[in-house]
Amino acid sequence: MTPPQNVQVENKPINKGVSEQLYRLFVQNNAAPGTYTLFVQSNSQVQYIRHPEAAAAAAKEKEAADKAAAEAAEAAKKAVEAKAAADKKATDTAAEAKKAAEAKPAADKLAADTAAADKPAAEEKAKIDKAVADTAAAAKAAVDAAAKAQEELDKDANNEALKKAKADADALLVKTALEAKKPADAKPAVDKKAAETAEAAKKAADAKAVVDKAIADTEAAAKKVADDKVAADKAMADTEQSSKAAAAAKAAADKKATDTANVAKPQNINAFFPAAAITITVKPAPGTLAVAAANNGALKRGASLDVKVTVNRTNGFTGPVNLSLPLPPGVTGVAADPVTIPADKNEATLVVKATGEATMGQLANMVVRGSMEFDGQAAVDQPIAINVSQ
Repeated sequence: MTPPQNVQVENKPINKGVSEQLYRLFVQNNAAPGTYTLFVQSNSQVQYIRHPEAAAAAAKEKEAADKAAAEAAEAAKKAVEAKAAADKKATDTAAEAKKAAEAKPAADKLAADTAAADKPAAEEKAKIDKAVADTAAAAKAAVDAAAKAQEELDKDANNEALKKAKADADALLVKTALEAKKPADAKPAVDKKAAETAEAAKKAADAKAVVDKAIADTEAAAKKVADDKVAADKAMADTEQSSKAAAAAKAAADKKATDTANVAKPQNINAFFPAAAITITVKPAPGTLAVAAANNGALKRGASLDVKVTVNRTNGFTGPVNLSLPLPPGVTGVAADPVTIPADKNEATLVVKATGEATMGQLANMVVRGSMEFDGQAAVDQPIAINVSQ
């Protein structure tokens, strides 16, 4: 507060943990009479946090951005690994397709050659089979004819014509037997050769079928792998772009979180707290007091201190003055019996006593008070220095 001229107000703090404090106004003798309204103003440093909700929201956004960036980075890493695997598989299948393609000409040639060799062998076998059948039939006919000629000759043994017919039939029998033996002897070798060429042709055809299937399979696999590689390349590009975007979003969220956290850091600011108005009325003083304490106000616990008090009456005051020692808050164990300065006297002695548990040290806000009747109840205070020791 800003007091009127010649009115003193002590300024002191209300310490932390304390809810109240006593403040004294000392109206000097030369203060102008009148009614004054005073306003007590206090200030203190308080902790202020600016936009804590924004800082909390930014921190939450940062957490989400960190999570998204980590997930995007992991997805990009997996996409790179998948692309490497797809590239390797594409290389491997291309090598397999090349190998199958290189094997096809040889398989085709072998199949063609064995098929070509199988045809004359088969034809030779068919020819031998026919020759065997034909000569066997001729031999059987010769046997039948020889038997018939013998039967006829047995009926007429001296018949020269029958004898000749029998001899011709025997000769034909020998001839046809010899003719049948020749293809029959050649047949096993021809059959064996036909079987071998047929087996070789079959194996070559089977091998060609395997090679053809391998080519078809590797071509299909190569197409699928190529499609997979395209997809892997696209996935890697997409995840890389997403990862970059997530990293940029994370950087922005980190900056925003840092900026809002800095803004929201607690700061001490001066806050001013108003109080209710105080009205005081200053009247003309009936007089002034002067005090003189023995030993400069030094007082031991359990001892007493004489204080000489002199009154100087003014403004027509002529009555008695009642002296007392009011104690401010926080001071205990110090007291003085009231003393009256008669109307015809100007001084008296106030005896101040201290108990064994009296407050120690320089006692603050101690005054000697003079009370009197002067235009109603009036009082005059005079500060006094008292220092209590053990």
